[in-house]
Amino acid sequence: MKKSYIILEKKTETPIGITSLINIDYKNRNAECIIDIGKKDSWGKGYGTETMGLLLDYAFLEMNLYRVSLRVFSFNERLC
Repeated sequence: MKKSYIILEKKTETPIGITSLINIDYKNRNAECIIDIGKKDSWGKGYGTETMGLLLDYAFLEMNLYRVSLRVFSFNERLC
């Protein structure tokens, strides 16, 4: 099961990315998260930080999960 959400730039309501909780295991109360800010001009503006905070609040406070993990691949270097 997964839950996905579009990340919007607040002022213009323009979609800039997506975040998801995937591999949700309700029995063991854990999941994996994904975040992708696809628009390069939106990088470095705090959208990822805000999104992760909101997603983790939802996962822990609303879904009552115990653990949320995130994998980062070595080739996924930030390009400035």
